[in-house]
Amino acid sequence: MGRGRGEGVYLDGDQEHPTICGTGSEDYVGLSWGIQQTPYFYNGCSLNQKGFVSMYRWHLPDPIFWQKSGRVTIQQIGYNQGLFERQDDWSCATFWYEPVPSAPLPAFPGVKARTANLWMEPAK
Repeated sequence: MGRGRGEGVYLDGDQEHPTICGTGSEDYVGLSWGIQQTPYFYNGCSLNQKGFVSMYRWHLPDPIFWQKSGRVTIQQIGYNQGLFERQDDWSCATFWYEPVPSAPLPAFPGVKARTANLWMEPAK
């Protein structure tokens, strides 16, 4: 696996190989063999409609610890009568513990701003 290719979690200076190496995003969220709309407590897929997929994996029972840096890579390969390289938008949420009080965070955008253009029809 080359640097930045495939899937993995690179921690604290990992370069050539990630600390955690995966077999696919569907396996990472516990769905194996493809995406099914199947929500579970710590992992699953809460939405799979119109080409929009929302998968999640909470690391509460198996936290990932790092000291200086963390980078997650996702391989974007799809299947439609053969493999092809997809072009997707990904987002994530990360939670951390503040060791001391800090300045307040900026206001969180409203739902309208966060979901603008979410259901755009795919190009034909």
